[in-house]
Amino acid sequence: MTTTLPDDRSLDQALHRWMHDDDVPPVDRPRQIATILQRVDETRPRRRLWPLNPFVRRAMHRAGGAEDHPRSTRRGVVVVLTPVRSIAAVAALVAAAALVFSVAQTPAPLRPAGVVAPSPADEALFDRAGALWSGDVTAVIDVYAADAVRTLLWQDKVERLRGPDAIAGQLQRLAVIDEPTLRRTRLPNGRAGEHRYVTVSPGLGGVACVVWIEDERITRHDCILPVASVDPPPSFAPLAPDAEVRREAISTLNERGWRGDVTALEQVASADIVHKVAYDNTDVTHVGIDKYRSVASLDLPLESQMPSIDLPAPQGELRWADFSSIGGGTLCVFWAADEQIVRHDCIVPTRSY
Repeated sequence: MTTTLPDDRSLDQALHRWMHDDDVPPVDRPRQIATILQRVDETRPRRRLWPLNPFVRRAMHRAGGAEDHPRSTRRGVVVVLTPVRSIAAVAALVAAAALVFSVAQTPAPLRPAGVVAPSPADEALFDRAGALWSGDVTAVIDVYAADAVRTLLWQDKVERLRGPDAIAGQLQRLAVIDEPTLRRTRLPNGRAGEHRYVTVSPGLGGVACVVWIEDERITRHDCILPVASVDPPPSFAPLAPDAEVRREAISTLNERGWRGDVTALEQVASADIVHKVAYDNTDVTHVGIDKYRSVASLDLPLESQMPSIDLPAPQGELRWADFSSIGGGTLCVFWAADEQIVRHDCIVPTRSY
């Protein structure tokens, strides 16, 4: 028996019928959209007792194993983290993001920490010095080297003492300075390996000093005092609670000025600023912003070697000590009022030429 092969026309008709067997009348889309919008106002949103969990993941399982889960479907299951796990996950994500953001956004500190562990021998030396500063002048030879130098920068003059005997006599006159209660901060070693410390004593309203130590003896002892040599001890009021924030801003701006930012320097320094510098062989006093600017423009190798230390100051003023690399290690004390530096006193351990 033979079967007649269909021609191309019959094949096209059969294929067309097969492709359109499941066709349904076209949807009336405007009516469908109107129906949905009408139901929006009538549908009350369901309130959640827990915020929407962003850590939902879908895991596809075999149909047989999925039926054991109460929320399973024939094709898969939704696995939801519990609230406790959600809290832990969110906290971990936030902590990681904060760490990455802080590493990326935190600028390098302007001032190095300058924290160095004290030497046991130096601690023993300061213990011996405690007896000397308490009035036992016979201990001077156990504290100061034979060629030790002590420099005092008063508000009205600079006093230099050389040798243990002269230093002992001066300490007797300044018995009001309560040195045994001083605070010490270890500095990086000097150029020749000297151990160095910045000390702060509460006497006379707060005295900042730097001590140089070699072979377990003090070889250099420089101090900046906040009073004139003939004045009685002042009664300084404590710093305001926000003093450190304002001091940091002023100190940072001043540092920018000394690094070449003339605008910053003129903003931070008072028009009649007093800048007093005590070298080993002379004293220089610069008065006014013009003189201050001329000294700052010398392009000196400025590098702070410790965090600034707040000192007591009269009401409404700020005072702090700083130690920089200028001249091999310079101690400075700043006075500020009305957000500007009004006085800048320094002891530079070198000669002026």
